Amino acid sequence: MSLSRRGLVVLFCAVTAAAQTAGRSPTIAKKKAKEPLRPTPVFLLVDASADASGLTTSDVAVTLNGEPRKIQNVWYFDAKSGSISPPTPEIPLEPDQIHRTLVLIADDLGLTAAQSVEVRRALSGFLEEQMLPTDLVSVMHTSSGIGALEKMTGDKRALAQAIAAIRYNPGSGQDDECGAGARAAVAAALNGLGGVLGRKAVVLFTANPALLEKSVGTGVAEAAGNVAATFSAIDVREASSPSLSGTGLQWFANDTGGRFLSRSGDLADTLAAALQDQNGYYLVRYEGSEDSMAQSAHPVLTVTRPGVQLRARKGLVRPSNFLAGMSQRDSWRPSFTTPAADLRRGLTNPLASGDIPIRLAASYLNGAISSAIEANLQIDANDLTFTRRLDGHVTASLDIEIAAFDENGL
Repeated sequence: MSLSRRGLVVLFCAVTAAAQTAGRSPTIAKKKAKEPLRPTPVFLLVDASADASGLTTSDVAVTLNGEPRKIQNVWYFDAKSGSISPPTPEIPLEPDQIHRTLVLIADDLGLTAAQSVEVRRALSGFLEEQMLPTDLVSVMHTSSGIGALEKMTGDKRALAQAIAAIRYNPGSGQDDECGAGARAAVAAALNGLGGVLGRKAVVLFTANPALLEKSVGTGVAEAAGNVAATFSAIDVREASSPSLSGTGLQWFANDTGGRFLSRSGDLADTLAAALQDQNGYYLVRYEGSEDSMAQSAHPVLTVTRPGVQLRARKGLVRPSNFLAGMSQRDSWRPSFTTPAADLRRGLTNPLASGDIPIRLAASYLNGAISSAIEANLQIDANDLTFTRRLDGHVTASLDIEIAAFDENGL
């Protein structure tokens, strides 16, 4: 029955009831006790990866601020086949929208010369042996500045160029200063992933003890939940380095459903272990309440099936990363834009930039009183538009905008 016809039926019944009661003697109606208003159920999402297949609603449990919640659905996303199990019209993602989305960050501000070579070798091995045709990947390095980072791509040649640009940076500064720069790069990468559908993974290679031990801050953790991104950190130092249990990046990785891995032999094997969870993941929908979206809400997902290891996010996930309306959104560029707006987006969302590839080579100078950054921009002239003037000169014009961000992304 259509809405309009349903409205007519209700109106007709009301008129009939009024006509029937008009001829009767008035009666005293008993007042019914008002029933308490029940809050409308709010269905929320949390994501996780597990070393088992076929998990159902009876295999997992969700608590919100310590209180158990009813689980509505459990879906499995296979990033290799681009399928959802069981199939559902509630998540209108096309097969080509379900894939591995990986941001691989080399903290070359905190790597030695030998470690830089090892990280390049590990990333090159991933490119040659592990990268899938459907993968969407970005390779970044912290010394290049967040406005010069590579956009998401499946082009192995472009990724190989980004890997080759990872370099040892001697005298780049104190551990605390370099750690702040790396945290800013991670925050920028997470914010840039907001326009990409599905679940994403950010993997950081670092050897900086100050970065490994210091907390990334709640703002970065919330950014990871907002864009449904996991964070994994690989400590590239030798295995004899002191343990960092429960501190810094290890806490951040566990909180987002990622991994914290100390190197064990070849870095390529360690990277493969970090990316294993990205082959597929579970999305769990559970019943919340009106205040479940508050920042103080902390959903925790656990597994009840014996012998199963689960790496789950301890926080909220925005449904817009998976649900209706996202498939029609342009991930990279709005319909109406201006050159100034494009520059601003390139600064604040590095993963969306790249129409004109720019590389930034930075030198960090630390003095007794103040510090400075000497930066050289490299621009491929083939990407510029040149105009021949009447006097025979050929010219091109550029608008360049530069900004400095702190480790909180401000």
